[in-house]
Amino acid sequence: ISRKERERLMDLELSTERLISLVNNLLNISRIESGKALGAKGVIDLRTITENALDALRMAAESRRQTLALEYHGAIGEVFIVALSIIEAIKIVVSNAINYASEGTEIKVEVFPRDKDYVISVHNMGSYIPEEDRSRMFEKFFRGSIAKKVKTEGSGLGLFIAKSSVEANGGKIWLESDRNTGTTFYLTVPKFEEHI
Repeated sequence: ISRKERERLMDLELSTERLISLVNNLLNISRIESGKALGAKGVIDLRTITENALDALRMAAESRRQTLALEYHGAIGEVFIVALSIIEAIKIVVSNAINYASEGTEIKVEVFPRDKDYVISVHNMGSYIPEEDRSRMFEKFFRGSIAKKVKTEGSGLGLFIAKSSVEANGGKIWLESDRNTGTTFYLTVPKFEEHI
C-alpha cells in the first residue's frame, strides 16, 4: 500500500468516526427530546464516574502534549444518577477543553462538595469565550465564533447533550471565561443522601 493510499484510508477512517459520532449524538438528542430516559439511575461513587471519564481521554490529551490533572477537595461520596450519561457529559466538557486549549498545557479537573451536591470544574487556558457567545454555548447546533476559528469541524451538539444529561440527573451546568485566567466549565451532581 502506497503512502498516498494510506493517507486516504486514514482520512476515510476519520470521516467515518465523525459520522458515527454525529449519528450517536442525534440519537441521544432524539431520546432526550422525547423524554426517554438515557438509562436507569443507580448509586455510584462520584470518583469512579470522574476517573472513568478522564481515563477515556488521556490519549487525546497526550497527543496534544497536555496533562489531565484531577484533584478532589473534601469528602467525595456517592451519587444517584444515570452513570453513563454523566460520564458522557464530563467527557464532552473535558474533550472540548483538550481541543480548544493550547498544546502543552494543563487541563485541571476539580471535584468538591457543597451542601446538597458536588461540583465538577474543568479548567483550561484555552481560547477566551466572548460574552455574546456564553449565553448560547449550550444551544443545539451553536458553535461560538472562536470555536469555528480554532477547530473548523464540529456539530455544535456536544454541550447541548452535556447540559441535557446533567439536567436530567438533577444538576446544572455553566461556564466562566476570562482572557487572563482561562475558561472553566462547571457541572453539578446531587448528593445521594438527598434522594433517600
